[in-house]
Amino acid sequence: MDELVPIPEVTSSLEISELNKTYNKMVEKTNHLIQEVYEKELLRSRTELKALQAQINPHFLYNTLNALYWSLEEKGQEELAEIVITLSDLSRYTIGNSKTGEWVTICDELNHIDGYLQLIKMRLGDRLHWDISVPSEYMGVNIPKLIIQPLVENAILHGIEKTRKEGVVSITVEKQDNSSNLLITVKDNGPGIDSEALQELNLAIEHEGVSSFKGMGMALTNVNKRIKLYYAGSNLIRLRLNSEKGRGTMVMFEIPAKGIGDDEYKDHSNR
Repeated sequence: MDELVPIPEVTSSLEISELNKTYNKMVEKTNHLIQEVYEKELLRSRTELKALQAQINPHFLYNTLNALYWSLEEKGQEELAEIVITLSDLSRYTIGNSKTGEWVTICDELNHIDGYLQLIKMRLGDRLHWDISVPSEYMGVNIPKLIIQPLVENAILHGIEKTRKEGVVSITVEKQDNSSNLLITVKDNGPGIDSEALQELNLAIEHEGVSSFKGMGMALTNVNKRIKLYYAGSNLIRLRLNSEKGRGTMVMFEIPAKGIGDDEYKDHSNR
């Protein structure tokens, strides 16, 4: 990187000496600005490179999974081939791209969750069952992508996997009485949480802290942060837990029944 070079100080006269000092200060300031511009351009180039890599990596993943799918099909391994294509669909949904936006329909999110549960059932077998109940008129409501899935994942990790009995995860979407909001609930029949731990978790979620249930609390807190961000200004009941030791756990939150989309969210967030 080229820089301006200061002139050595001379003492021929007071005027020339002052001019020399002024020039050298200007050189110092200009070099500082050049350095700033250089660093910003370097950062921008690195950011653009990472953005390009982010575009390339998913394509590589999709192409690899699709190639594996066709290879398994040719060998008559239909069951494994279906698993691979399900994994490809899950990855495509999760990673997404700049064109898909941050919003999906409830139907999209639930289809993604169903695929996720199908893969988990490979490991848990008959220990895992699930039920999804959503009135058809709400399937097209827009919601932030991956706002329900982390709650289902939590139910598996901290509920179903911690018990030997058959586990059931229930996902429901229902209209709230005397309200224009929808209540989304994810429930499991796992070991549940005692009252003290439940209070700690709900406080951590409300105040965006981290509870002693680090994995569980962090996931719930992140979902709640996103709800606050996307629905700022809406009169909603935020994410909360109900649980009883030995009787499972229920996580619930509200969204507007009308829903909003990318454009409305951007308009709202720019106010």
